[in-house]
Amino acid sequence: MSYPLQEIISLLTNNIRKYGSPFKIDHSKLSRWAYELKIKKGGDTILYTGLLYQLIPYIKATSTWLNRIGRGVGGVLRITSRLLDPSKLIRVNRADIDNVNRMLKNIASSILKTGLEFGYLYEDEMYSGVLLYDIGMDELFRRHAEKVYEKLMEYGVKNIITIDPHTTYIMAEVYPQFIDGYNIEVINYLSIISEHKQGNEQKTNEEIVIHDPCLYARGLNIIEEPRLILGDLGYIVLEPRESREATYCCGGPIESIYPKLSHEIAKRRISQLKKYSYKILTLCPICYINLLGASEEDRELSILDISQLIG
Repeated sequence: MSYPLQEIISLLTNNIRKYGSPFKIDHSKLSRWAYELKIKKGGDTILYTGLLYQLIPYIKATSTWLNRIGRGVGGVLRITSRLLDPSKLIRVNRADIDNVNRMLKNIASSILKTGLEFGYLYEDEMYSGVLLYDIGMDELFRRHAEKVYEKLMEYGVKNIITIDPHTTYIMAEVYPQFIDGYNIEVINYLSIISEHKQGNEQKTNEEIVIHDPCLYARGLNIIEEPRLILGDLGYIVLEPRESREATYCCGGPIESIYPKLSHEIAKRRISQLKKYSYKILTLCPICYINLLGASEEDRELSILDISQLIG
């Protein structure tokens, strides 16, 4: 089964136009982790999440809802998009939100341990717009990117620390192509913390198989950094044949439109990885949610994001 392309794209793009995000979410809820760490607001160097980790619970809940509706999803979306906010029909698991907040706190804490000072924009942080670029809506992406850039300039931001491959790639490689005078330096957090010891005196000595995201491995050459971090924590990193530049897709980028195909790709990837270990490590929120969903039938599998091991 595939979801109705026109209705799905219309819903997501309309949400981005109205709310600045693929989902209508109270942005104050997305910043709870930063409030708990008492991170300052603004500054010339900020942690820019692009909201991708925060969207994990909403992606998961929406996928569950769409699967439950089945073939009638097109009609339901057409009706609800006109009469009410479809997000009112979707129930997000609080445990998933708490899990993501812990991930973000771990990431921020690991950066703070290096001595690097940074701020955060809280409710003013905006989604990067990566989905618009991925589906080829260049003009809408340009307008959204200009709004993001204007907000960053409003705060005097000169440097951003990104925490996932999609946001890193879009901000470092794509924004300069669409925005004249773009002058923000972009650095991924794995590059920062890989240069510093994590300070974990108790080494785990556990074996773990690593899944490289396509954009980290092939688009950004962020390959050795996570391995250095894991080695410092005492993990024995197992390399599948399909790793590094030869990594295999998780199927995540097409999950919202072709869920069955996406699930089959994720299952295939898991079958490759579990030959080496039943403890699988991801480095990307999209890879994490997609491989996690495809592993539910095998309770022996453990899908972890690197953010759950650091900090």
